[in-house]
Amino acid sequence: MTIGPIRWRHLALAVPSVLAWIMLSGSLVPGLPDFCGAGHSDTALLAGMGIALRLNPIGPLLLSWLLMLCAMMLPLLGAPIAQVGALGGSRFRRALVVLAFLSSYAAVWLAVLLLLAAAAMGLRLTTTMAPLIALGIAIVWQTTPIKARCLGLCRESGIAAPGLAPELRGLCHGIATARACAGSGWALMALPFFFQTGHFVVMAVTAVVMIRERVPSDGGVPGENRGRRRVARLLGA
Repeated sequence: MTIGPIRWRHLALAVPSVLAWIMLSGSLVPGLPDFCGAGHSDTALLAGMGIALRLNPIGPLLLSWLLMLCAMMLPLLGAPIAQVGALGGSRFRRALVVLAFLSSYAAVWLAVLLLLAAAAMGLRLTTTMAPLIALGIAIVWQTTPIKARCLGLCRESGIAAPGLAPELRGLCHGIATARACAGSGWALMALPFFFQTGHFVVMAVTAVVMIRERVPSDGGVPGENRGRRRVARLLGA
């Protein structure tokens, strides 16, 4: 049985994503659950954060976030990886271009996750209603024109800087794609930082929503537009 290039590409993204989900579900990387868990009081939260950072230095913490990105984001990157892969001539050159794309994409998202984690900690210190507030913000953000614009750029971003070397173009495209996708999905990606109980389930639901809104629905109407109309009706808009 012959598997075409497209299937191989999808398989190459699906396998590491599934492995990352397995590692996260078993808490094999302790930094992520400890850092994202919600405390029951301000003192407990501060103590928990201090313990998490002492037991899990910044290196392992960033590694755990890379696992999170691998699990949730790799299934969304088939099209942009194919775009940048076409820039290189030889197989080795294509691999370098894709590596440059993935490196810059991950770097932007890691910076965003750091900001989201800090904001989540501040909100959880302020109120015990922080998870509900974060959920409300995520729902409202799904209906905004800025979200729609960022999502459109994330789905259909072109590769700029034609005069640069392919590796630099891949690097720039990774930054542009991550910036657009972070603008679209930051509110959803913040949700796992607010939940200790059901943390893995929140991550899984978030990933499903992000995948669903990136795939056009039947009839060629983007799934995210239909989802925003549903949310708007629920909010009475």
